[in-house]
Amino acid sequence: MLAPTKMSVNIDITYLEPLDIQQMGQLLTKLKVSGIYFLVNSIRKPILSEFNPYDHEVVYIGKAISETIYSRTRKHFATIRNTPPPKTKPGKRFIKYREEQGYDASNHWVIAGVMDENKPYEISYVEEYLIAEYQRTNNGDPPRANTAHHKIIYKNGNQ
Repeated sequence: MLAPTKMSVNIDITYLEPLDIQQMGQLLTKLKVSGIYFLVNSIRKPILSEFNPYDHEVVYIGKAISETIYSRTRKHFATIRNTPPPKTKPGKRFIKYREEQGYDASNHWVIAGVMDENKPYEISYVEEYLIAEYQRTNNGDPPRANTAHHKIIYKNGNQ
């Protein structure tokens, strides 16, 4: 029988400076990587050292495993603008978000967290963890454009 165990895990994530989603040409060279990323809606360029991944300006938390952060970001850019229609159908929450934005991709920034492409399980874990923590700090709500995740109920009664 396996006894209960506590475990500490170290996962390497290298965060890149925020990039304007409208500068797709610049994104290509910097985001041909695997990892996690945040889509942020902010009038000002986010300052990486002050970035809070659970802030309301974070509208999407995603992962790139079998494709690059660039290809995922390019799809989000197309989804927000609805031109050309993305090859994959966006979720209902992302469709609602882009309508609220008036199909305007200005003021959207990508913050990429580069991770080891040979450890896709770490990338998945970190994305799930970040979304769960976002929900915990935002009354159970996921980022506005993310597909709704399960409502999290904590033992102390807080969501």
